[in-house]
Amino acid sequence: TVAVSSPTTTGTKVTLTVTPPTGKKIASLTVTNVTDSSSVSYTSTTFNTDGSQQTFTYTQPASGVTVEVNYVNIDYTVSYVVPASVTVSGTSTSYNIDSTSLTIPGAFTRTGFTFDGWTISRPEGSSGTVNGGSNTVAAGTTSIALNKATGNITLTAKWTATSNQMWVDIKDKNLTANSSGALGTATFTNGNGITKETEDSAARYYITGDNAANFTVAVKPGYAITS
Repeated sequence: TVAVSSPTTTGTKVTLTVTPPTGKKIASLTVTNVTDSSSVSYTSTTFNTDGSQQTFTYTQPASGVTVEVNYVNIDYTVSYVVPASVTVSGTSTSYNIDSTSLTIPGAFTRTGFTFDGWTISRPEGSSGTVNGGSNTVAAGTTSIALNKATGNITLTAKWTATSNQMWVDIKDKNLTANSSGALGTATFTNGNGITKETEDSAARYYITGDNAANFTVAVKPGYAITS
């Protein structure tokens, strides 16, 4: 919609308040003199990319004016939160309010883990529905429905550790081996000792005889430390 301030007598400053439709943003705006079709200059020729309400001001000429606003769809991002050791490919990375579905991965291979599907999140105030309004997606699903949806979408992968794996949180004390005492997480499998993980941006360390470390062991529900 376009709201016009009053009065609009000759020489007055007139304010146009433009509110784009949901999921749209301003692509162009023209103010034209109805007498000779000449352009009437206005303030702020930069348009908001998020589709938010915006105001423009021009000086009213002696004749009337014609105001024309064109809109285009906002492109929203689709992000996937997975460990760095997992590759996401061939999937939707963006969408707009006219999109009716997203293509997503239905399966992954990750040593020591089973893929359990996704959780969906969007910013507060997003409109329309994603996946029928459910924020969980089962493993094996390769497409989710969109209905006039808006807002960036984040899909976070869910995992279940296999029975022979546990996690150890490490705070390294040997700063000669590491640049800082950053918190990291290492995994180990029965019989194989500790292995170095590269699944995300956190530091991962091998444990050696000269590398003193503090350990906080977080046991997955349903498991117990036996040795």
